[in-house]
Amino acid sequence: MVLPEEGYSLLVTDYEKTIPELMAIVEKFRFIPDWRIDDLMISYTSADSSVGAHIDQFNMFLLQVWYPKMDDCVLAAGESLYSQTGHANLSNL
Repeated sequence: MVLPEEGYSLLVTDYEKTIPELMAIVEKFRFIPDWRIDDLMISYTSADSSVGAHIDQFNMFLLQVWYPKMDDCVLAAGESLYSQTGHANLSNL
């Protein structure tokens, strides 16, 4: 798949089901009961895009794939972020 230069957001949920080795990320958060963990999501957007403001309905593990552009927390490529249920994401993700 070739992505355009601008104007897109790509979200992939349940990525741990595609690449089981990524469960190593989830293992770092085993203080959270399994029933509170939803999935491992990968978000990839062009520099001019975002997934928009939203409130997480589930516990989410987000993996920064490439572009570090979050306003409230800058993540480098390959870094992950845990977002708990009810957390408001108001920045460009």
